Amino acid sequence: MHPQRVKAIAAAKLKNDRIDSATLAHLLRCDLLPEAWMADEVTRELRQQVRMRATLVRQRTRLKNQVHAILHPQGLRYEGSDLFGRGGRAWLKQVSLPVAGGSAIQVYLKLIDAFSAQIQEQEQQLRKRWEKDARVTWLRTIPGIGWYSAILLIAEIGDLQRFADKRALTNYAGLVRIGRQAPDRKHHPSGSSAGPSRCCARSTRTRLWWPSRANCWSRSGPCCTTASPTTKSILPSAK
Repeated sequence: MHPQRVKAIAAAKLKNDRIDSATLAHLLRCDLLPEAWMADEVTRELRQQVRMRATLVRQRTRLKNQVHAILHPQGLRYEGSDLFGRGGRAWLKQVSLPVAGGSAIQVYLKLIDAFSAQIQEQEQQLRKRWEKDARVTWLRTIPGIGWYSAILLIAEIGDLQRFADKRALTNYAGLVRIGRQAPDRKHHPSGSSAGPSRCCARSTRTRLWWPSRANCWSRSGPCCTTASPTTKSILPSAK
């Protein structure tokens, strides 16, 4: 059951459990309850794993920002490419910092290493199970889509056949612009999203092309051949 659509159908001023249950019973009797797609067990497990990996990355990024926040007031800036690589850490050992700042950086570096180890473990598990999936191989032909991005899209989108058409999928991903007009002004927000924000963030960086027919997304269907680097990759149309 889709709660948002039920709310739109049964918008009542007087709300309590007795009235709501009677309204739901009436909608069910008339076969008017809108259905919501439920992910299967494999998709739910995949979503949980990719979201946990994304959470670990965000936490590690926050720790790195804390290190930069300590260095900035001291006027210190590493000129290399990676402050947390081998060269950057050697540089951190040489710089002069207050006792509290130096101790905090050492703690942050240990936590960063711990998060990096957990992230690497999650990536190994995802690679082992999903990297050879035909859909992952095919999605990676799109410029800017790596193996993790492909797995993330598969996890968040789920069964492609649940979307009525390509517009439904792009709306779910937050790529459809909704314009609201008033007599004196126009407002064009960046997009509306019915799906997870993780899918939206990744989808906004992806160019999508829709062919007239394709069946590469299905596990049982044939898969498209890997495109050359100069070939535009094409996503399958939702049926």
